[in-house]
Amino acid sequence: MSETFQSRVAPWMQACFGPEISGDKIERNHRFLEEALELVQANGCTRDEAHEIVDYVFNRPVGEIHQEIGGVMVTTAALCLAIGEDMHKAAETELARIWTKVEQIRAKQAAKPKHSPCLKLSEMGPTMEWSYLVAKIGRRVGALSPFFGINDAERDAVAAMQGQPWTSQREQTLRAVAQKLGLDGLFVEFGR
Repeated sequence: MSETFQSRVAPWMQACFGPEISGDKIERNHRFLEEALELVQANGCTRDEAHEIVDYVFNRPVGEIHQEIGGVMVTTAALCLAIGEDMHKAAETELARIWTKVEQIRAKQAAKPKHSPCLKLSEMGPTMEWSYLVAKIGRRVGALSPFFGINDAERDAVAAMQGQPWTSQREQTLRAVAQKLGLDGLFVEFGR
């Protein structure tokens, strides 16, 4: 009997990360979630839809791991059928590709703080910093506006900032909203 795909991923994990990171459940959760989000993003899922689904999932009882793995596999196969992709071929192609990228992946991993799903804030460029601030504050505004005295014009202004470049006027508006939400400390993190 031939080796399973899972058993063929194991040597790559060890070669790339070693036993500690390979067996780190928190790290594996973050990487799996990142890849799942990148797949649905590539297939047209919006940020708002993703946040709605996160809220939906985390407002339900915690599932059983074995059953949830099965659900992931079935829904991955169903998605691939819907979009005309071969999941096995895509997996084989990706495993071959990442064997050629071991050093680059190690370097990227070394740049991340332990158990952080993203780059360090200090490593973000100005454009990423601005996008992060808008997204972080924008998520809170949608659900919490009435409770923090944020008016419709402020809420709409923050929503309109998504994907827009920094301007001093936009930052001034975002700072005012962040202060009402108690998130003005975010600007300090970025040295703004």
